Amino acid sequence: KIRAVAMGGWTMLVGIFVAAHLGATGSSAERVRLGGLYGIGPLPTAATHPSKDSKQGDPPVPPQPVQGLMRVADTGVLTPVGGGGGGVPLKGEPASNNLAAIDDSNAVFYYVSLNASTAKPQLVGVSLHTAEILTETDLPFVEESFIGVGEYCAFASDLGVVILAGQDKTGQHIVGTVHPATGVWKHIVSFPAADANVIGGTATYVPKSHLFVFQIGVSGFIDVISVNVLTGAMRNFTDQGKSAIYTLSFNPADGLIYGVVMEPSPGGGTAWECSIASLNPTTLKVSPIGTIPAYSMIVGGVATINAANNSIYWIGQTGSPPYLLVQNSLKDASIISESDKSGFCPAPGVAGPPCPQSLEYWNPV
Repeated sequence: KIRAVAMGGWTMLVGIFVAAHLGATGSSAERVRLGGLYGIGPLPTAATHPSKDSKQGDPPVPPQPVQGLMRVADTGVLTPVGGGGGGVPLKGEPASNNLAAIDDSNAVFYYVSLNASTAKPQLVGVSLHTAEILTETDLPFVEESFIGVGEYCAFASDLGVVILAGQDKTGQHIVGTVHPATGVWKHIVSFPAADANVIGGTATYVPKSHLFVFQIGVSGFIDVISVNVLTGAMRNFTDQGKSAIYTLSFNPADGLIYGVVMEPSPGGGTAWECSIASLNPTTLKVSPIGTIPAYSMIVGGVATINAANNSIYWIGQTGSPPYLLVQNSLKDASIISESDKSGFCPAPGVAGPPCPQSLEYWNPV
């Protein structure tokens, strides 16, 4: 085991790296078996911890269930990773809104968390095999009233770094990278504080073209932004919110980004409907694929792609509780699987464990 401690500007890394683990744990057959859908969800325990999801003057937030790394079945069953089957409590208070990413090659699950002792956001990396902590890196972000709002996270598989975005102490939005082995934060670009934060850390990364793609509020609408990680060049796809795409996930099989769209039903009134659409990372043009019958609501930006199955996972609602885990075809938006109708997680205000705060698909390589 090698313990690495690094100080660099805004960052600090205190991690334990196991050489046999990073990129080499288990046989090829075992790694394929362990691949699949993962996320952060409540451990099967009554334990809770005080929530830091509020500031002075805000309404109090109830204690939150202790969160752990979970393997997620298509049926919606959550199986804790590590701890002899009971799971391992994750460090700090994990941010919601899919602020997570997976390093497929090294079997590391990264997530953004609030450090309870320092009240600062951190990037934490844990083993997909055991849920043990591998890295911890302080981030140069100022936390919003609700943890994770206005923050974004993706893993650059071709560069071996985690890309993150958030607001600094001046209010500027900043984009940068963290190298897991050193903990060094590298600033890429800043953009105006006038751009509004979006609830739901909807972001993805496009290898080869080195594009970090995410959403932010511009001029009263939610727009898609791309940043070239190597040059800092930014592009803004402004369509005044007409695309209404609420998740962004890159599909390495065809080089397109896919997401779930939520918009008013063509029938008018107060009804909404969900659909699947693709987004070309070069033109940033959104193209519809198909509607998802009966579904009218999506849980805050939580989605991921299974490239081998040409499908997208997300959490949705049919208009009444509870929420369900849904898998749709990227070809025609048809439903491939749904979690048990008794519910993947309850709707807000309904008793029961909360929805997973992230979903990421692990493709062992």
